[in-house]
Amino acid sequence: MGKYSDEFKHKVVKEYLEGKLGYRATAKIHGIKVYSNIDSWEKVYGKFGQEGLTTKKHPVSYPVQLKMDEVLQKWCSPSLWANPPYDFRVFKGRMSL
Repeated sequence: MGKYSDEFKHKVVKEYLEGKLGYRATAKIHGIKVYSNIDSWEKVYGKFGQEGLTTKKHPVSYPVQLKMDEVLQKWCSPSLWANPPYDFRVFKGRMSL
């Protein structure tokens, strides 16, 4: 869960959109330490409506064994070793997967 509830964010954005106060003043009244949060919320609200302000649930957590199986399958694949510099993205002395 985020630091601020969905209802709180909606209330703050609505108050800001009424046009009486700016970001800083609205943040100070509601005890929001980072006033740019209101700017972000306002942009999301403008694009997606109230649904955009809802806290997203975290993705499913996968078991460790499933992750290990996927890594082993990738590493044991013959196609991985056919062209290592490309598959490992080895460029200019740096390596990443």
